[in-house]
Amino acid sequence: PEQRSGFRADITTGKIADIFDGRFHGSDHTLWVHQANIQYLADIPKVGDVKLTLGKFATLIGYEVVQAPYNHNVSRGVLWAAFQPIDHLGFLMSKTLDTRFHFLGSEGVIDLDFGVVNGFTDNDPDINHSKTWTGRARMTGENWSIAVAGITGAEFSGSESEKITVLDVIMTWDPFTDLSLWMNFDRMWSNTNGADPDGWGISVGGHYTITERLSATLRVEFAQTENPAGAVFSTFSPNSPGLTGAVLPSGARSSVGWDEETLSITGTLAYQLSDQIKVRGEIRWDDYERFCRRGRAIAGTTANNLQANAIGCSDSIFNERSTDTNPAALVGGGDSDQLVAGVDVIYEF
Repeated sequence: PEQRSGFRADITTGKIADIFDGRFHGSDHTLWVHQANIQYLADIPKVGDVKLTLGKFATLIGYEVVQAPYNHNVSRGVLWAAFQPIDHLGFLMSKTLDTRFHFLGSEGVIDLDFGVVNGFTDNDPDINHSKTWTGRARMTGENWSIAVAGITGAEFSGSESEKITVLDVIMTWDPFTDLSLWMNFDRMWSNTNGADPDGWGISVGGHYTITERLSATLRVEFAQTENPAGAVFSTFSPNSPGLTGAVLPSGARSSVGWDEETLSITGTLAYQLSDQIKVRGEIRWDDYERFCRRGRAIAGTTANNLQANAIGCSDSIFNERSTDTNPAALVGGGDSDQLVAGVDVIYEF
């Protein structure tokens, strides 16, 4: 309130920059800018303080965030990959209401956010003449919170008619000092490839502090998607807007319809070695099932046709032996489930 203006910049370099910048742009860059914005706390008559943000900022959607140290798990979940954007380029207004509200016998504060952005992704520059709308209402109590957020707009592929909408609900509860619980639900509607693919997913989890240095986290997720005409909307497909940014082989466009079900269970142990160093170990199991509906893939060449067919119909997508020159292609011999273990080290300064 004393300064009234400020800025924020989150800039990443190295391999992480390659992965996240290539997620939507399909190319590698040395630097990836997650957030870069200016902010002004405006004193509006009869409204009070409203924070105005202009530039690139993190999405309002989802429980998990792109900054790894701020998540309880090492890996981000299925909902984060399949249904949720990362960041946007545009304008955002944020307001904390002065009046405290009561919900189920508890008192809470309500925060409101509303913005207009270039698209579901950062879309720099914008890919058409339309804009995307996003907003969130969040009520926070002493040991709980409820947030309802959404994003909608005709910004998915550049066509004014291909819209995408996500409804996001997050509930958190800390029943005890050492235990934190959360639930994240997403419902997604889209109109791409002339079809109406949609999906939903739910993530539930808990974080338990065992000792001052040791903690454990368990996350369970289930997601289901329906792709009537092979639209680019998937939990684990290389075409997923939430994964690596890989696309169908050149000239290929899938017309195969499929439904998907994904179950994921993740367990993480974290140990605080010192005030600045934390080590986390994780085991994650994913099971993926794809059910083909009808039709076959179409493509510019016979080779691409075979590759698109594999993408449309195979549910054995893990441990695929795809070539380095075509990482989007799926070939035979994969598995429908996988078990992955990983470790990360976080140094905070």
